[in-house]
Amino acid sequence: MAESDNDIPGGNIFKQAWVTITSFFGSFLSSDDDVIDETTGLTKQQKALIKKSWTYVLEDKLRIGVIIFIKLFKAFPASQQLFEKLKDYTDFEELARNKKMKAHATRVMAALTSLVENIDQPDILDELLRNTSVTHYRMRMPPHYFEDLGGVIIEALVENLGDKFTPKTKEAWLIYYGYMCRIMLEEMEELEPSNDDD
Repeated sequence: MAESDNDIPGGNIFKQAWVTITSFFGSFLSSDDDVIDETTGLTKQQKALIKKSWTYVLEDKLRIGVIIFIKLFKAFPASQQLFEKLKDYTDFEELARNKKMKAHATRVMAALTSLVENIDQPDILDELLRNTSVTHYRMRMPPHYFEDLGGVIIEALVENLGDKFTPKTKEAWLIYYGYMCRIMLEEMEELEPSNDDD
């Protein structure tokens, strides 16, 4: 019959020592890449994936920015009606060449770049997102378009970055955009006049 740890003199001591040693070396071998940021819900590794993917986007940001809005207008036609100077276009190839379309796409891509660059700065992120929400609230944009746009952005990145946009990168972006949406929708809700009669 095999002896148990309890039957071996000092058996538990050796066992405890091994646990201590492996824990000690494990602290050096492992990193905090998997620790989740309480603000964004992202790990350091996921933040790195988002930053890396955006470097590829920046190589062709105007074209991808225009693609995002053409996709948005095709998937959600009512969204195009929010743009006074663009709402009457039915030829999307012509719209893609329109200078106002390009200008708006450039502004949005610049805003997204700021959100990626400040992914480790929760206070700045919060302010950027709330300012975006205020701007779009004044334009009377229905809140659900933030969510609609998110899906379109992810789709555009998948299609245009190819193998560079890995499943793990996509997962990170979904988490990050979910965080962004939550803050923007929260701000929009706060901007709505209270229905409370008190």
